[in-house]
Amino acid sequence: MNNNNKVGIDYGNGKCNIDLDTGIRYGVIGYNTISSEALDDIHMRGFNVSYDNYIKELEAAGKTEEEIEEMVEFYESDNDTYEYKADGYEIITSGLGLFVIHSPYTTTCKFCSPCCPGAGDLDNCIDDGVETYCLGPEWFDYSHLY
Repeated sequence: MNNNNKVGIDYGNGKCNIDLDTGIRYGVIGYNTISSEALDDIHMRGFNVSYDNYIKELEAAGKTEEEIEEMVEFYESDNDTYEYKADGYEIITSGLGLFVIHSPYTTTCKFCSPCCPGAGDLDNCIDDGVETYCLGPEWFDYSHLY
């Protein structure tokens, strides 16, 4: 495939945000693109990495079990990172959107900006783009089309 300006620039130089075994790029998609139910599913079934790291930090600081229980009672964050592994998907949330690390589906799209070097921009799919892991139809709300 010809990586011309239509596809964008591989800021990762083929070394990051790519499955090195398959050559398929990780996909990045905005939160507003998927259905709210799908995002809720990630939060309910996924592993909250941020919360787990918070607990580990408290333990490393020498907090007792009682102190930790007290502190986590008030834990709140709108920017937690989740890891979701289910139904053939591996997804990580970030401040930039969802990173689709593995999926039963692929598509072709443009490269992401330097913020996600080497990844495919799932909000900019094109016919002649780079092969990228993507989400299946169950992740989207099509009700607005009817």
